[in-house]
Amino acid sequence: MELLPNILRQADLRTVAVSSAVSQAVRAVSKESTEEVAARVKAVAEDMWRRLLVGVHLSTSPGASYGPFDPDKHALFWKCMDLAGPDDDWLPGGEEIKLGAHVTADNVSCTISRNGDLITDCFLEIVLTKPASNTSATWWPAEALIQEVSLDIGGQTIDKHNSTWFRIFNELFRKDSEKAAYERMVNFTEDEQKANGAIKKRFYLPLIFFFNRNPGLALPLIALTAGRKSIQPRASGNCAEENLLGSREAFASSQMLYHEVKINIKFQNTTIMQDAGIDTTIDPEVTLWVDYVYLDTDERRRFAQVSHEYLITQIQHTGDETALVNNATQNLRLNLNHPCKYLTWVFANPNRHGHFAGNAQARTTTSEFMAPLASAKLQLNGHDRATTRMGSYFNYTQPFQTLKAKPQAGINLYTFSIKPDEHQPSGTCNMSRIDNATLVLAYKTQVANSTSSNVANVVSKVLDESRTTDECKDLTALRLYAENYNVLRIMSGINSPVPNSKLPSGFRITPGRANSGSFRGLAALAA
Repeated sequence: MELLPNILRQADLRTVAVSSAVSQAVRAVSKESTEEVAARVKAVAEDMWRRLLVGVHLSTSPGASYGPFDPDKHALFWKCMDLAGPDDDWLPGGEEIKLGAHVTADNVSCTISRNGDLITDCFLEIVLTKPASNTSATWWPAEALIQEVSLDIGGQTIDKHNSTWFRIFNELFRKDSEKAAYERMVNFTEDEQKANGAIKKRFYLPLIFFFNRNPGLALPLIALTAGRKSIQPRASGNCAEENLLGSREAFASSQMLYHEVKINIKFQNTTIMQDAGIDTTIDPEVTLWVDYVYLDTDERRRFAQVSHEYLITQIQHTGDETALVNNATQNLRLNLNHPCKYLTWVFANPNRHGHFAGNAQARTTTSEFMAPLASAKLQLNGHDRATTRMGSYFNYTQPFQTLKAKPQAGINLYTFSIKPDEHQPSGTCNMSRIDNATLVLAYKTQVANSTSSNVANVVSKVLDESRTTDECKDLTALRLYAENYNVLRIMSGINSPVPNSKLPSGFRITPGRANSGSFRGLAALAA
């Protein structure tokens, strides 16, 4: 019985088929054993063969990796979550982003420490307190705390999200099971909302930049290097200099200059915080956690030395427009650039987070009666992109067709993509080549007092689509968002400019056109 492992140990798996080693072992043992013993040995040998074969196919000579490549076989890597070190000039110790005693301004900036090779998921860990006097509903306080969060690389803003976009993204792009888990992370539970006395809770808000949503777009910190610098990068105490993947001396070199990756956070005003259920007399505590990926030696060298082109997505926000809900119609000029996957818009109460429909105390309602939009259509260069559709089409049909989603009332979607939730392009509208894009809106003109009896009475009249509640007059902020594709090139450690002439035709900006979209300043990267 000792003969089998000896033969297998001597077999060179790189040059000799594993099946040959198994057959040799079985023949050798069978000469001196009964049929029963031989069968048992054969079963053991075949099991060893299967295990060895799986190991060979998983990580030997990989054909692809979880970098910007299509996954097949993958290179060795592992990941862990660690604290992102903030800027030294605003917070000593480098562990937490704290309001109050540590932060005097409304916004803070956190530089991502170079503790690993790539970064993927990012979470804001937020400690908030619900006031003792509040026993009513709370409205996603972890979202409401953040007015705006942006991603900067080398001093250039790559993407920017606000609290309204967090709410829209959850309603449109997360499945029901994900929504339940997300709700627990960003809101007080129903029992906590009804409880007497102050409640302190730890929340977790996931960021949703392009590299957070797709592991194939993980941001390569190791590739963002150029020139020389005499300061040794600070390594986290949680990360060993030696690990299963080999030495990390190349990463810890003191001769590298790093293009900083920053997460900038702007905090919300106290009115919105209080409405969401936050005790603003107690300083919140905010910590940024980042998932670092550690690559094998060959993979690390490849990321550091080879240029990379990423097809990324960004969110364009046109800013708050005044919603003329007391008028019959309104034309909204769309100042957008680049190939866009979809448009989504809401009519928001500027003093309340997540209030997009007529009843502030029923912000999760899906009743179309609560929404102010009667109908809408999109015009491109003066031509109707499609015929006028009822408001319910943009809240019911479009989300169902492309996302199988059931968003709350007041969230509207018009998509150019077959699958707007996937990174793989499946249809876009190149706004860089449209001189005049206009969203033509019509509002409901009849209103009813937003009492329970009125709501029940009007909702029962299924075909009465011209009525809404009087609280819609508070929805004065028209907010439109578009998700676009863009190209991010990283070459020799630099966020290399991509000249307009070198871009694919779909990504070029028309010369002389007034491009006033959110990412006009991104021209140094890809415009």
